[in-house]
Amino acid sequence: MKVLFALLMLTVVTQCQEEVILRNDFDSPGPDGTYRWAFQTDGGIYHEQRGSLQPAASGVPALVVEGQYQYTAPDGQLIHVFYRADENGFQPKLIKQ
Repeated sequence: MKVLFALLMLTVVTQCQEEVILRNDFDSPGPDGTYRWAFQTDGGIYHEQRGSLQPAASGVPALVVEGQYQYTAPDGQLIHVFYRADENGFQPKLIKQ
């Protein structure tokens, strides 16, 4: 039983290789509250996001976040998601390629 467990763990460890970050950008929040960051890995993961304070219907500025991310699903399909989050909630748009 211990041998079986050890073989199982060895298999899991060899399949879970750490991805290398190829790109990592970050712009600190500016005086107006805007920010931006992005990263990309050698495994095909990409994520980019930007945010800013914008006028809302309530009269109080609201944080508006827009971004996109992509990754390759286990079946090999490229998944790309564009999103916006504001006073109306999280609004994703999924594109499968």
